[in-house]
Amino acid sequence: MVMALAVDGGEGTFPDLREVLSDLEALELSNWLPGKTLNAPDPEAARQILVGIRCPAVVSPFCRSGTLREDARSARFTAAEAELRALAGAVAAQSLQGAAALRAPWLILEIGGLMPETGVVWKSLEERAVQCFQAGDQKGLEDHARQFRAAAARQNNSLLDRVCRSLFDLLRTDNANGVAILTPGAPQDWPPLKSIEAILSDLKSLKLAYWHDTGRAVRLERLGGPSQGEWLERMGRHCAGTDLTDCIGVDAGLPAGSGEVDFRLVKEALGSSAVRVVRASPTGGRSSCIAAVRFLRGIGLC
Repeated sequence: MVMALAVDGGEGTFPDLREVLSDLEALELSNWLPGKTLNAPDPEAARQILVGIRCPAVVSPFCRSGTLREDARSARFTAAEAELRALAGAVAAQSLQGAAALRAPWLILEIGGLMPETGVVWKSLEERAVQCFQAGDQKGLEDHARQFRAAAARQNNSLLDRVCRSLFDLLRTDNANGVAILTPGAPQDWPPLKSIEAILSDLKSLKLAYWHDTGRAVRLERLGGPSQGEWLERMGRHCAGTDLTDCIGVDAGLPAGSGEVDFRLVKEALGSSAVRVVRASPTGGRSSCIAAVRFLRGIGLC
C-alpha cells in the first residue's frame, strides 16, 4: 500500500509541503508536462523535490482545473471533431512522457463529456439537479437524473467507439505507462460507470485502469448516480488508486475528514494494492493536508 500526496497548487506551495512529504511515501503531480509549466514547478525542480520519493501517478492537464488555454479546453476524446480528439491525444501523449520521466506508472485522465443536443444545456441541467437536491425535491432530482441517463444511453455507442479508438492509439506503442480513467465529476461527464466497464473490457490488452475519487463518487450519488459502494464493488479489481477527497452536500474535492464521505466503507472495499492519495491545494494549506493524513491514519485507511 502506497500513501501519496497530490499537489494541485502553484510553484509557491510545492516546496512548502516537504514537511508533509517526509511523512508520506509518494507524490502525485497534477498538470505536469516535460519542459512546460502549467501549475506545477519546472521539471528540474520537480525532480529535486522527488529525490527519494516515489511518484505513482501524474494527473492529466485536462483534469480538475482550467489551466489549458481556451482553444484546448474543448479537446476531449469524446469530441465529434477529429482535430479536437487528435489534440486531446497529443496532450495525453505528452503527459505520458512526463509520467515516464518521473517513473510514474499511471496517467490519471478525464475522458470528456456528453455531446451537445438540441434544446438542452447540460450544465444548466446539472445546476437544476443541484437545486433539487438542496431543496429536498427527490422527484425533480430523479427526473433530471433520468434525462442524463437517457442521453448517455443515446450517445453511448458513438462515444464508446471514439474513445476506444483514441485510447488504443495512445497506448498501443507504450507498454510501460498506463492510463487510469478518473471518476466523473458531474452527471454530464463521460464515461459513466457502465461505460468505463465497457472500455476496460474492450481494451483489456492495454495498460488501462480506473482511478477512484471518493468525493466525486458521493457527489454523483447525490445527483442520482450510482452509490460509492457500487462504484467500489464494480470497479475495485480495476482500481489502481484513489483520491481520498471529501464532500459536503454536492461540494466535492474537500480534505478527507472534513465532510460526509463514509471512509470506513471505502476502507472495507478498497484493495490493498491501490494507491491512497491525499489531495493538497493552495487554499487548504499545509494544516488541512496534515489533518487529512491524521484522520485517514486514525481510521486505518493509510
